[in-house]
Amino acid sequence: SRELHDGLAQDLWLAKLKIGRLSAIGDLGPEAQAVCDDLTGAIDAGLADARQAVMALRLGSEPAVSLRELMAHYVADFADRFGLRTEFECEGELPRLTPRAEAELLRIVQESLNNAIRHADATVVRVRAGVVDSHLDLVVGDNGCGFEPSEVKEGCFGLASMQERALLIGGKLTIDSRPQDGTRIRVSVPLGADKPAGGERRP
Repeated sequence: SRELHDGLAQDLWLAKLKIGRLSAIGDLGPEAQAVCDDLTGAIDAGLADARQAVMALRLGSEPAVSLRELMAHYVADFADRFGLRTEFECEGELPRLTPRAEAELLRIVQESLNNAIRHADATVVRVRAGVVDSHLDLVVGDNGCGFEPSEVKEGCFGLASMQERALLIGGKLTIDSRPQDGTRIRVSVPLGADKPAGGERRP
């Protein structure tokens, strides 16, 4: 977490500062200014990812911090940064998974939240976690514009990445969405599982 904070994050801040100075020159053409704006947006996204990674690493390394608390911190941090109404629901404590499984679940939550604000134009996002039939069940739902899953091009919305993350820890990810009816991402992980379905554990 220190390397991310003192290394990568500082490099990103320096790059953002230099792009800001370049934009302030004032005689950039429209195309060059558009590129600067795109770069600033990309750096901001990288800084957000680094911040969440540092937070997850620091909290996850503390035995006293439960998985429920870790997810709650994650969701609250997202709400603070983007001003989006984001709620976390969880009855009781969650069982601890392996560090790998917990990290992949947090990345799925992060990708789902990012999609809600970047693509769905949502005003409310709810994250619900609990244990159902010996599985850790996690649902991220929003009230955004929704989409038709069968019509999404491969790789869009980060869906392929989320599917892969779920498989890596022996879980299953499903998508429930319709145009104008929001999106619900559900991932179900068997308790004690931390390997891809039907295969050896990956490094």
